[in-house]
Amino acid sequence: WRTKQNLDFSFLMLYAHDKGRFYVQLEDDVVAKAGYFNNMKTFATLNDSKQWLFLEFSQLGFIGKMFRTGDLPMITEFFLMFHKDKPVDWLLDHILWVKACNPEKDADKDFGKQALYQVHSNPAAEVSSSLKHYQQHSLERAYTGKDFFWALTPIKNDYILFNFTQPINIT
Repeated sequence: WRTKQNLDFSFLMLYAHDKGRFYVQLEDDVVAKAGYFNNMKTFATLNDSKQWLFLEFSQLGFIGKMFRTGDLPMITEFFLMFHKDKPVDWLLDHILWVKACNPEKDADKDFGKQALYQVHSNPAAEVSSSLKHYQQHSLERAYTGKDFFWALTPIKNDYILFNFTQPINIT
């Protein structure tokens, strides 16, 4: 799957190389700090005249890395050359060593600490699901506002059921 991921990232970067000024690698499960987009864009714009291969806004592997779109063809060529050999974050470390020799990591960590859920209250209900939850992230804890729900891979006919004890209007 890492080989396919390397190819997917490379093809996406090649597609994006002429679509804008900067390219940021994010994933759909990233919970970013409020205002992250403007903060990243402002920082990159202020530092655009400086020499950098990529800016690191997260320590999570390949997530949160920003590149100038003009550098994407060279970077993807490197990734494609070694796509079967190592994961993309390792390849990124290698290209950094090749291009910069002495990389300096920024002390800033990730996107900041963000709550993964908002405390809330819901109407009284019995909740059930055929999905297996991950660690303590159960549907019950999510519904009662104590946590978020994180289920393992769903399969056909899985369900989540809310049986309200009193009739309610849903809007």
